[in-house]
Amino acid sequence: MNHRERRKHPRIKKQLRVVLYKKKFLFIWDGRHVAELVDISLGGAQVSTKKPLKLGDRVVMSLQPRAYSPAVHFHGKVVWVKTQYAQDHRYMQAGVEFTTVGSAHRKVLKRLSSGAAPAE
Repeated sequence: MNHRERRKHPRIKKQLRVVLYKKKFLFIWDGRHVAELVDISLGGAQVSTKKPLKLGDRVVMSLQPRAYSPAVHFHGKVVWVKTQYAQDHRYMQAGVEFTTVGSAHRKVLKRLSSGAAPAE
């Protein structure tokens, strides 16, 4: 590991559509927002979205590994945010640190790392 590299887990580069839910208050969630997964690991993910995110936002990232399979929900918090501009459109790049990772999450990550691309 490079001395500047702070990641604890190797990243899996995948471009997939995911659904983000942002926690608004207690058990109230701020809608459903489609985002693009850039990469993912056991520790977290990088996503690209048009929905504004802030440091510390609590989110749930829903990823469906295969068509017609149940979605797996990754709970996490936003740990970094960058605003990007492309062709007169503004979007956010955000790093999400997972707060819980269970056996279902590990299975999805193993499937993604094996090269078995999920259906979109």
